[in-house]
Amino acid sequence: MGIKSGLGLLDDEQVRSAVGEFLRKRAEEFPIAEPAGNLLGEVVSDRAHVPLIDLVAGSLYDWLADNRNRVTDVVERQAPTWSPRWADDMVANKVYREAVRFAQDVRDDPHHPLRKSIDEALIKLSNDLRFDADMQFKAEQAKIRVLDHPEVSRTLNATGTVAKEMLLRALDDPTSDLRVRIVDSLVSIGRNLVDNESSRARVNTWVEDAAVHVVRNNREEITKLITETVDRWDADETSRKIEIQVGRDLQFIRLNGTLVGALAGLTIYTISHVVLV
Repeated sequence: MGIKSGLGLLDDEQVRSAVGEFLRKRAEEFPIAEPAGNLLGEVVSDRAHVPLIDLVAGSLYDWLADNRNRVTDVVERQAPTWSPRWADDMVANKVYREAVRFAQDVRDDPHHPLRKSIDEALIKLSNDLRFDADMQFKAEQAKIRVLDHPEVSRTLNATGTVAKEMLLRALDDPTSDLRVRIVDSLVSIGRNLVDNESSRARVNTWVEDAAVHVVRNNREEITKLITETVDRWDADETSRKIEIQVGRDLQFIRLNGTLVGALAGLTIYTISHVVLV
């Protein structure tokens, strides 16, 4: 397929760079606060966050149950130096028991006050993201900090290579859903263009407008790409490939040129001979 051949010619490093820059630019331009607020509001409304709270509460209880000594040691280290050891142990054990009981209550009681407080905090955050300008600014700043993280940059750059490999594998499989959809779509588009004159006119207009837009806004990049590509060509190898591809046409052109030249010469000679005689 032509699509597969075109993808195979793309340099992986150029793909990584281009896709990474495109994704980052789109992420920077996309306002995240309001959509995030809408999504968060729907999550809370649908109670979709409850399983996460259950998981956190259960994990906290399990950790406390398995780390009694660690918790009591932390409490005892905070005790004043003048307090007796037995008092420190008593306070530490009391704090530990209360912490375990609290974690168990949060885990087992779906109407626990802490759960309600979390719901209220999430609802407030959702409203602030949608309607509060200061919160929206903070969200955008946080987005930029995330995009600037080296690991995020590496992930964005790697997306291009992964997408290319996935497309190549899908296009190489005649039964893949992507390839079947592409073939069906191309057939449908072709039939529509053959049968519908207005569709042909619209496509021609779109192609012309797109070509003008691309050339007008990316003339420097296009010139640089073509120049660098041509500079990497081997002259002898390129000539040989061109000769192979268009050899017959060249021979036809040469033959036509010879015949036309001979006829022109004969005509001129005949006219001049008649005039002189």
